[in-house]
Amino acid sequence: MFIEAIVLGVILGYLRGGKINNLNRIELRFPVALIATFIIEIILRLYSVNFNNSIANLIFDNYMYIHIVFYIIVIAILTANDKLKYMKIIQGGYILNLLPMMFNGGKMPISESALIRVGQSDMISFLKEGLIPTHQLIDSSTRFWQLSDFIPMKYPIAKVISPGDIVLSLGLILFIYHNMKSKEV
Repeated sequence: MFIEAIVLGVILGYLRGGKINNLNRIELRFPVALIATFIIEIILRLYSVNFNNSIANLIFDNYMYIHIVFYIIVIAILTANDKLKYMKIIQGGYILNLLPMMFNGGKMPISESALIRVGQSDMISFLKEGLIPTHQLIDSSTRFWQLSDFIPMKYPIAKVISPGDIVLSLGLILFIYHNMKSKEV
């Protein structure tokens, strides 16, 4: 959903006469730390599910904590940049996503019926077996299910999203749009 938000923000920016080069003028604090956080999380996630050794097992078994720590780091970096217009909306999306994870064992709850609606029913057995480090199925004990992944979205890429994803994506679209068209960043 975030790639779609970035692309939509760029398209809207262009349609309103903005320039992509204006994004270079954004005075983002800690950009290397932000990028490194995303890269490290992706590497750890891929390593933990694609390898079968003691390190991969350790990462997989503790991924719920790793995932929450990464979210907290991203929120801290966004807080350091909250003077930038629309950054608080992006930050709000991350916080909305963090809440259900924190109160459900570090994993984002996801709706079984929504997975079926978007044609991803094959994921259900993996989730039931605990083979996906980032998500778990919503059940009667799920807390903050209203902030969980329960919204089916078929286009442009089939997925199940959360209200936090929507807020975060809206913030990204507005942030990119504003900074592409703006002479002041």
